Amino acid sequence: MKHAIPLICAVLAVASCGSPGAEEQQPSAHGRGEEDTPAVVTFEPNNPIIPNMGVNDPHIRIIDGKAYLSATHDKSADNTTFIMEDWWLWSSDDLVDWELVSVLRPEDTYIGGPFSDAWATDIAARNGRFYWYFSEGDRQTGVVVSNDLNGPWTDPLGKPLLTPDLTPTDEYDIGIVEDEAGAVYIVFGVWDFYIAELNEDMISLAEPPRKIEINNPRGPYNLDGQNPDYPTDDKPFLHYYDGHYYLSSMTLRGLSSSRRASQRVTIRPPGQMDSNKAAMARSSNGTTNGISPIATSVKPGTVISVTVS
Repeated sequence: MKHAIPLICAVLAVASCGSPGAEEQQPSAHGRGEEDTPAVVTFEPNNPIIPNMGVNDPHIRIIDGKAYLSATHDKSADNTTFIMEDWWLWSSDDLVDWELVSVLRPEDTYIGGPFSDAWATDIAARNGRFYWYFSEGDRQTGVVVSNDLNGPWTDPLGKPLLTPDLTPTDEYDIGIVEDEAGAVYIVFGVWDFYIAELNEDMISLAEPPRKIEINNPRGPYNLDGQNPDYPTDDKPFLHYYDGHYYLSSMTLRGLSSSRRASQRVTIRPPGQMDSNKAAMARSSNGTTNGISPIATSVKPGTVISVTVS
């Protein structure tokens, strides 16, 4: 059976790191044997979709007809740096009312104790089980497993899935994508992005990670293509739409509205060529993550070379 795990919309806004006006709130969650009542946030359709909670770096998946949003979050609106002490999983039947259904704490992973760099996450479903991938700051990536999206979650490896010596980039800000044949890939990195197929167990790599080569890349620090040290940004993600896989990345730096013109993107993986348009999206303010589509391909494992002109 094929296990589709589509991204609804990474552009759905959420409260960003250190969002002005956000209140210090730590809603309770069930699924970990606790007796407290789960938090439910109800409001009119608007942005941010989960207001005043400091939720950021979201991924939304549709699993069994329900939307699940995995994210990190700020500890307090008074943060002057990234202080993120656990990971959240929210669910919604209508993309308006959101319920916090699970909290993953670093103490419940190989990290083994309190930790303030609980960065970006993603979830996946396969063979009746659920997998929650998490960034240990900007250093490495772990994974926990559960039979229920509400938890409890267990660490099957007792160590990171992606370690700092794996590639020349930093092994964090992961995204999961499944191709049309049912193979599942993990994408990660900053400035340079890497992709690797996962084994059927979803907790080990089926191949060494491969660099996604991008010709003439663009990013918030490289608008003119003349900055080879910072060609893109972090938070790479592949998603599927209408026969193509789209490679995007996130940014903390706002882009001028004058830079938003559509750009021609030509894909040149081996034996394939395709052309599509993508736009550099600007973030809503200087601290809110924006999303920048930078490439497309017909297969996630063959996003080899991209030309922007």
